[in-house]
Amino acid sequence: MASLNESSFKVGRLSIEERQEKINRYMKKRNERNFSKKIKYACRKTLADSRPRVRGRFAKNDEFGEATKAGSSNQEEDDEEEVSSPSPSPPSPANS
Repeated sequence: MASLNESSFKVGRLSIEERQEKINRYMKKRNERNFSKKIKYACRKTLADSRPRVRGRFAKNDEFGEATKAGSSNQEEDDEEEVSSPSPSPPSPANS
């Protein structure tokens, strides 16, 4: 039986040295990863910031208008009910 220290010993299709080189390369690249936010094109950011959004997603101007109307229409109806119901209408002077 051959010893494990022999250079011809292979793990899968790679030798031990090749495998170790690939692992070291992977570890080096993994340590150099950069997850910080970097804006490449400032003009694209300004356009994105100015576009209308619905729940954080971009929306067309038509959809944006419908979403605000749908959301605000319930509030307007409630406001109208509160305003119209507490104040009784004065008697009309036409019958006098």
